[in-house]
Amino acid sequence: MTIIVKIVVALGLLALFAVILIKVFPFILLLLAAVGLWKLYQAMSRPDRPPRNPIDWNQ
Repeated sequence: MTIIVKIVVALGLLALFAVILIKVFPFILLLLAAVGLWKLYQAMSRPDRPPRNPIDWNQ
């Protein structure tokens, strides 16, 4: 009896965790995508910065 109860409780907790993960996962993906797009936008929107190649002082 107690072993069956423990198994049922463990399965219920696993199912609850899976449901929470499935419900939260799209928001995490959206957050990562938004941060990535913001970084890309910041990198693209500064054309006045000098390029990253090292300056050749021997000219």
